Amino acid sequence: MADITLTCGTCGKQITVSEYVDAEFMTCLKCHTKVPIPRKQPEPTAAPRLKLAPGMPGAPEPPPAPPATEPTLYEQVRQNTPFMKRRRKRGGRSVGWGSMVGAFAAFFALAGGLLYLRFAHGALPPAWLNLLIDVALLGLVGLHVGVILSAFADDAFQGILTVLIPGYTIYYVFVHSDRYLLRAVVAALLLAFGLDAARVIQHYAHDFYVSVSSWMQNAGEAKRISVQPH
Repeated sequence: MADITLTCGTCGKQITVSEYVDAEFMTCLKCHTKVPIPRKQPEPTAAPRLKLAPGMPGAPEPPPAPPATEPTLYEQVRQNTPFMKRRRKRGGRSVGWGSMVGAFAAFFALAGGLLYLRFAHGALPPAWLNLLIDVALLGLVGLHVGVILSAFADDAFQGILTVLIPGYTIYYVFVHSDRYLLRAVVAALLLAFGLDAARVIQHYAHDFYVSVSSWMQNAGEAKRISVQPH
């Protein structure tokens, strides 16, 4: 707490009072003259300053933006999938629920009809049933080619994988592709005629194996005969 020293103008006596005293005069104890108490001046407040907009001369620089974090390997792979690339082309919009519901409806209708025609006893005469199986297998081959072309259109690397890896077309349709109607048709055909397709593939694989084994055996016999002394 600060004090104020007053001096009597009549007798010169000094009077000490607190700066917080609530009075206008003090009485001199010696000559009983009223000594005025000076008022404390309020501390000057800083005048408000106008803030300059960013970019104007003299304006403070905005705080630097936090450094961008490096995306993880999983996020990089995910952002480069054909599904995410097509979604970015659509402006971030994903396939609507209407398309998915329509694809599910098409799958159940097509799969139910084909399963009935394929396995119901007497649903088709044997000749018509064999024709249906042949047409379905040709349809699966056509869909296989169509999926390969679709994969190349989405991503060249995915297209190469569908060509080189057996069965990768099925994986691509059900994991990477967002063409739900194509997925529904492939699923219905595989459900009804997958066993027939597996038997045909097994038959051709067996014939190929026998042909390659015979060729290698004949080539070995011919080489052995050619090196024998006459």
